[in-house]
Amino acid sequence: MRQTGKSGPSTYKRKTQNAFESEQAVPGSNHDVLLLLHEDHEEVQSQFEGFQTAGGDDRYFLATRMMRELELHARLEEDSFYPVLSDYAEEHAHTKGASLIKEALDEHRAIQDRIMRIKESHAHGEAYTAEIEGLMQQVQRHVRKEEQEIFPLTLALLGEVELTRLRQNMDERKQELGHDLAA
Repeated sequence: MRQTGKSGPSTYKRKTQNAFESEQAVPGSNHDVLLLLHEDHEEVQSQFEGFQTAGGDDRYFLATRMMRELELHARLEEDSFYPVLSDYAEEHAHTKGASLIKEALDEHRAIQDRIMRIKESHAHGEAYTAEIEGLMQQVQRHVRKEEQEIFPLTLALLGEVELTRLRQNMDERKQELGHDLAA
């Protein structure tokens, strides 16, 4: 199912952008940590849209790049973002927040499992396209939930100092992970 149209932004982009903007996270503010994650989400969506319109070997190249970006993003969130958020949810006895975080991490595992199955399947043609489209539907559901529920939770639990520190830590970790995956 294609989610883009030539006349305007994709439904995905409109929904996530609206959810993101509603939290008033602005570039240059200490909420940049959420902007960093949002931009990663948009980059993967853009790669998927490129996959949908590409042909031949370009599709496999774009899908491989997209899956690598998803793996990097998931590790970044799992290593830096979710542990901090989880600590604050526990510290503030925020049971709904703890539950949301657990669900998000479970979704990460399911997405990573699917990526591994795709890589190991050696599928081609329509079967490969169907696998990638199924993966992206799963990713898009996760992103909507993350931006509409986890991002507001982050703003509610973390203060300005914590948000700034988290952004700095995530920038450093993202560089480390990028180097690790490139090697």
